[in-house]
Amino acid sequence: MKVTIHNTGQVVEFKGKKVLRIIASGAVGPSTANTRIDWSELYYVRETPEEVAAMAAAELPTLVQFLTPGGKPVWVNGAKAHGPKHLFKQSRTGGIESAITIDGIKPFQFLSTAPEEVAAVIDAAGGEVLPILSDEMVDHLLKSMQNLTMPIEDPDLGY
Repeated sequence: MKVTIHNTGQVVEFKGKKVLRIIASGAVGPSTANTRIDWSELYYVRETPEEVAAMAAAELPTLVQFLTPGGKPVWVNGAKAHGPKHLFKQSRTGGIESAITIDGIKPFQFLSTAPEEVAAVIDAAGGEVLPILSDEMVDHLLKSMQNLTMPIEDPDLGY
């Protein structure tokens, strides 16, 4: 696939099957770029995310599309995705419904896609599906962990 580097206008060619993520460059990207491509390196290019995704999909059958909390598409190599990650209630605001990680990319990619749909898409692409935990289950796990860190007053009695 051939893309145009945002600042030099140089056309470069690379393997679409190496793509990890394709997303609009957004507010943090250079003003001359339309798209951010994550693969073994980070590239900002002039082509639109849709154009880049179409080229990559021809070589990468595991390229899947989700929506960001802002409603914009993000494409990821589903075989390299891990999720859905559990998000605490206070983190699920502003359109954030779920999150994934993608090999080599930190931190999370937040999504407006429901955790159940994220799990199904990742599973179909051969990625790592994580258990979907309810808030109650996470609260229970956290309380259990807290009990493990309580000081032992009487070891013979177990507390």
